[in-house]
Amino acid sequence: MRQRVVAAHAIQLARSGKINAHLNNAEILHWCQIGKEDAEWLESVLEKLGLSVRAWQRILKVSRTLADLAEGAAINRTHLQEASELMVIPDTPVAVRPLYAVWLQNSDQQAHIRQLLKFPVLVRQNS
Repeated sequence: MRQRVVAAHAIQLARSGKINAHLNNAEILHWCQIGKEDAEWLESVLEKLGLSVRAWQRILKVSRTLADLAEGAAINRTHLQEASELMVIPDTPVAVRPLYAVWLQNSDQQAHIRQLLKFPVLVRQNS
């Protein structure tokens, strides 16, 4: 697995000079292109889940990374499906997964973490 990650990282740097997570809007349009049918499918998923355009961009970047890990030149539906699944925490209403999502998948503390996620986050406002 480590070799695949290192290879994907090298592909990203050779392609755009940066990792996919750091792609800007123009670079996403250039490097994360998908076909019309896949774009329509992704749009329907975003609408169904209530996700934003920002989520669309994250899904495209993660899909590009998944394609790189598979040493594929193009993003396909499988990559989009896997990336969109990472955006939603199972057994909760619409929720966007933060960066700990991958760790959570492999954690032995999933039940405890899911319980903690049910509590609303309080935002402290400066007086």
